[in-house]
Amino acid sequence: MYLLEELHTVPVIAHSEIVHEIRKELFGSDEREVFANSLADYKDSEVYTTVSQESDPNAHKDKVRQWFVQWQGETHVEEPGQSMSEQPKPPQPSGRRKPQVIREEGVEKVGDPTKPEKAKRKGVSKNPDEAPVEDWNTNHFRAYFMRHYQDKYHSAYSWTEEDQKTMHKMRETKGDNSSLKEALDKFFSIDQFAPKTVRLFGSTNTQAVLDEFTRTGKLPWYMNKKDEKPSLEDDGGVDYNIFS
Repeated sequence: MYLLEELHTVPVIAHSEIVHEIRKELFGSDEREVFANSLADYKDSEVYTTVSQESDPNAHKDKVRQWFVQWQGETHVEEPGQSMSEQPKPPQPSGRRKPQVIREEGVEKVGDPTKPEKAKRKGVSKNPDEAPVEDWNTNHFRAYFMRHYQDKYHSAYSWTEEDQKTMHKMRETKGDNSSLKEALDKFFSIDQFAPKTVRLFGSTNTQAVLDEFTRTGKLPWYMNKKDEKPSLEDDGGVDYNIFS
């Protein structure tokens, strides 16, 4: 009467699993409402329409993920016209000393004569090629990560504030810029690490695997299984079909 079929081979379920994995990667447990909003917008998008009609949605996994990354980036963009100049200025204390105009050799300077003049601070380039690795800061690693991503996927990576915090934490944890740069190189060279995100790179499990790979030159057995089928996890009562 009936032929049982494995769930992951059903296109709508496979599509749902892709979005479910992206939800766990990009949205925290306290961002359910944010994810619900993104899902509603996604179901109205051309990407959703296209992937829903495919017999193998997994072939478009990167396209689906890129849509959610772009959506997440757009929600953090400041609204046009909203600038610091539009915000009301706090009232100045009545006892604040007014700046005095100092004339020196025909040049007018405004400032407090009791305070020494500060030297102008030179800007630091964010280009990794213009500084030795030991002098890199978080912004250098940001540029280095985005360059790797561009070379591998031929598209721009949507860097978020959370990515900035994660990379800063990684620098503090590693304590050695050379080791962190080497870990980044290996992360992008190993295809089993997918999708390539800062959040995945900064995870404890990923770093443990990279450390083991550096020591032995081998990946864990479970990362080399070719016939591994996607798992359907029970995550807080989420249905198999996330679109239902």
